[in-house]
Amino acid sequence: VAAPITKDLVLGFGTYCEFGLGTKYDTNWALKHDTTETTIEQFTFNPNIAYKITEDWSVAFGARVSYLTFETYKAQPIPAGPYGLLYGNTHIKGDSLNCGFMFASQYKVTDKLSLGAVYRSRIRHQVEGDFDLNSQVANVNGDAKAKVILPSSATLGANYDFTKRFRGGVS
Repeated sequence: VAAPITKDLVLGFGTYCEFGLGTKYDTNWALKHDTTETTIEQFTFNPNIAYKITEDWSVAFGARVSYLTFETYKAQPIPAGPYGLLYGNTHIKGDSLNCGFMFASQYKVTDKLSLGAVYRSRIRHQVEGDFDLNSQVANVNGDAKAKVILPSSATLGANYDFTKRFRGGVS
């Protein structure tokens, strides 16, 4: 969404997903003590402001408000004294909200060719949530914390207007 303030100044807002991951394994697989299921979902909310410096060159700056959820399940070995090891299921679930920034620039080389660049900063999440362990021996609940760092990125792109109805781009 974009809303012009003046001829050369525009406020904008975008929302998108930059990162996401989901894996699920059979509970009897060889690395079940590491994980049986993990999900990371991330959403970015991007309020920004853009300014046209010249007729051919514009820049934009904005915040990256990042919301991240994390969930994992494990089949955890539990020492059970003389009985050896018993297995329980652990579940950790949490979320985090943190901010970064972005900077972008676009230059119109010709009437049909534009070049652009975007830099997105790293965002450090401190995920806080709940820990649950359920087994034949014990049921334990508590708080859980984890650090998740979303990396910075830089993207270069080119756009060529082949016709008024078709644009081709590469980044």
